[in-house]
Amino acid sequence: MTEQPFPSPPGRDPGQSVASFLEGFAAWLAGDARPAIAAQADRLRAVPAGPRGGEELALVLRHLETLVLELDALARAIAAEPRTSDGLGLEPLLSAAADRCGETRELMSRARRLLDGPGRPAAAPEGCGSRPE
Repeated sequence: MTEQPFPSPPGRDPGQSVASFLEGFAAWLAGDARPAIAAQADRLRAVPAGPRGGEELALVLRHLETLVLELDALARAIAAEPRTSDGLGLEPLLSAAADRCGETRELMSRARRLLDGPGRPAAAPEGCGSRPE
């Protein structure tokens, strides 16, 4: 199965404010991440029910659907957070962004393995990078 790798989130540039980074991260969520996750979920829904990892497939699909809701909530929280020059109050959002990124990559890799089926070499795990500083 040929598909694009999961898009990488933006990195944080040296000297970039937390608020500016989070605004870019929210744009990435809406523009790249959410559509890629939704497309992967659609591919999973199209797999006929059967012995080919049916339970795991359903579990991964539920997790992807929940993750889309969590990413939407994170994007709304980022948009609603008042911007301060020192970034105070944004650290929890920064941590949540890093957590969701890692969780998303793991689920997308599991979904890809399920879609590829047995007998195909597993794709190399994609790194999410380090937690933005």
